[in-house]
Amino acid sequence: MSEFRQEITTGEWVIIAAGRSRRPTDFKSTDNSTLPSFEKSCPFCPGQEHMTPPDVLRYPEEGGGESWSMRGFVNKFPILSPEASFEPAIIGDHFVKRGGAGVHEVLVETPRHNGFVPTRSVEENVLMLKAYRERYSARREEWLGGVMMIFKNEGASAGASIIHPHSQLLVTPLIPPIIEAKLSIAKQYFQEKNRCLYREVERWESEAKSRLIFKTEQFTVFNPYASRTPFETRIVPRRGKASFADMSQGEMEELARVLRDIMGRFYHVFRTPDFNWIIYTAPFGEENREDFVWHFQIQPRLTVLGGFEMAGGMLVNVVRPEDAASTLREAGSTA
Repeated sequence: MSEFRQEITTGEWVIIAAGRSRRPTDFKSTDNSTLPSFEKSCPFCPGQEHMTPPDVLRYPEEGGGESWSMRGFVNKFPILSPEASFEPAIIGDHFVKRGGAGVHEVLVETPRHNGFVPTRSVEENVLMLKAYRERYSARREEWLGGVMMIFKNEGASAGASIIHPHSQLLVTPLIPPIIEAKLSIAKQYFQEKNRCLYREVERWESEAKSRLIFKTEQFTVFNPYASRTPFETRIVPRRGKASFADMSQGEMEELARVLRDIMGRFYHVFRTPDFNWIIYTAPFGEENREDFVWHFQIQPRLTVLGGFEMAGGMLVNVVRPEDAASTLREAGSTA
């Protein structure tokens, strides 16, 4: 039987259509296992730096020289630009527009064309998280009141136009609706109960166990109760703060291991699945909020949107999150 479930942190409703469920092996996924470590036509591979804008971040490889382990630059085809004005304008007495102000950067996570997260060392993944934090700090003062969205598109169905592993960082002065909803609901919950909703959800999922994939000393990994898509996975710091940038070195090292583990499980079940991930973090200047905890969301792209979902704005998930969690608990990691 199908059922409606509500995501407590956003108010969104989803349909869990268990009767349409499929086995994990029935989902199609990409097989990138034969990709080379270097591709001469790839603008993100070493030696092709002239094909991208100048670096705003570069971590050299051990031994120095021109080689690098990670580099970042402004997106060559940005969604938003710092040159645009954010001042509102009224069009035809009815419509409102603002200039596309903001920042859009790319972070090349590894010099290896096939250096996907489960194949990298913990140290390499720590560097990626360190780069996220460094760019957050670099943009914070200029964009107070705005928010940085740290996200990763991997695979064509996830929106990636380049295979080489990379992340993107988008700063917007306009808070996106989902983030606005998360902040508003968290604030209301805290005002009514004097407790943080995100810490409550982490505790509830830990106690319920049915959607829990695994826990470490500092992180809890689970499939949310109202997962919007099959195998949607959330990583919540057990003692986290509102801002991702406040992570300690020890937390970054543990998160690097957690990411390697959970992505290894996905790769074990789905080979090399297309997916998106995003870090939800407090807006610049609101890092001290007590009602919100930053968190990591992984969204495998295993299905496509249908007409009902496009028309109604309500997603249909054909895999119960309890079943997804069971599959991922039992899966060995390729990492």
